[in-house]
Amino acid sequence: MEAPCPVSLRSSPAPGEPGCPDDPLDVLATLSDLVERSLVHFEPGDPPRWRLQETVRQYARERLAKAGEEVELLRRHARFYAGLVQDASAADPETAIGRIRGEHDNVLAALGWAAVDAPSLASGLRMAGDLQLFWYLSGRCAEGRACAETLLRTAGVQAPSPERVRALNTAAMMAWRQGDYAAAGVWLEEAHVLASALGESALVRSVLCNLGAVAAETGNWDQARGWFEQALALTRPGDRAERATLLTNLSQIALTLEQDSQALPLLEEATGLARQEGADHVLAAALTNLGILARRAQDWEQARAVFAESLEVCARLGHERGIAEVLEEWARTLLDQGRPAPAARLLAAAGSLRAEIGAPLEPYALPEHAECVERARGSLGTRAFEDRWREGSAKGWKAALADLLPGSSPR
Repeated sequence: MEAPCPVSLRSSPAPGEPGCPDDPLDVLATLSDLVERSLVHFEPGDPPRWRLQETVRQYARERLAKAGEEVELLRRHARFYAGLVQDASAADPETAIGRIRGEHDNVLAALGWAAVDAPSLASGLRMAGDLQLFWYLSGRCAEGRACAETLLRTAGVQAPSPERVRALNTAAMMAWRQGDYAAAGVWLEEAHVLASALGESALVRSVLCNLGAVAAETGNWDQARGWFEQALALTRPGDRAERATLLTNLSQIALTLEQDSQALPLLEEATGLARQEGADHVLAAALTNLGILARRAQDWEQARAVFAESLEVCARLGHERGIAEVLEEWARTLLDQGRPAPAARLLAAAGSLRAEIGAPLEPYALPEHAECVERARGSLGTRAFEDRWREGSAKGWKAALADLLPGSSPR
């Protein structure tokens, strides 16, 4: 294995498969013996994990290759982690992120193998689709894009399949979050054609949602609203998280166009649905938009309350892009209250975080952001502004979070 593995992987062969132990306790006994001999390193945790010493790993892999068993073991490894990712992606976002983060190196190894082994390619495409939310929320957009695009290019032109559509959606989402809207458009165009050919409404809806997001972030508001409304029409009564996402996206258009009276009912419904479904990543975005409404109404107490809740949710999820967005909105609130010094520090911390995770500001947001920076500079004077900016950059986003949310523990 390329990384530490839990005991479940060591006992993963099904009954009758080569390597399946008669008694799972035999696995633990064998591992304990190997640890005592310093051949395996034990890492306590939940779950506990075991790692082969590097020299032992290399030797074992050479022996597997000579015995002609390496390929089958790597395929089994890829199948196991494809199943693990699929199961994790069906859980709530916090659980999913925690589980996949713990298996991150093994997941990457499985994806790498799938890209060079034709029988494992379908599993790799499915993993790329299932990992979309993990890569987005954990700020690993460059990694996710590279994995998805490598698998898609390896696969080449194929008959329509749900796995390919989901992988295309992932590649598009990661490219869009990196600000490469042209590449996102290319992947989404193919995804839309294939999803429509398959006739699966859930797939079509997810592609339409991403088409709307790309259109919105490039300032094509009418087109974006059209895509979102088409997707909304495809939701069913049980699709609460999906409906909450689309309502939040529509509220973003209304806010950007300063149609606050239209945004409020959309956000009230979205937050209710997100809470019902436990869709915390959607809830965080909806709360941020509610905070913007409160700021515009100069309801400072309400703005602080909803921004704080959004930050708490983002911190719990490890959603660093979301944290940057809330810090920027909180800075605008401070500016509106006549407090430019802490605003400058928050803007600097958010900017450092965006640079760290490769998440640039959306083109439509650049003018308002530049205006906020200049407001802070104008209020403080250039020298004081630069001092506060350096402070915010040096302390970083985790310190900013600790100042705003005492007792918080970001991932």
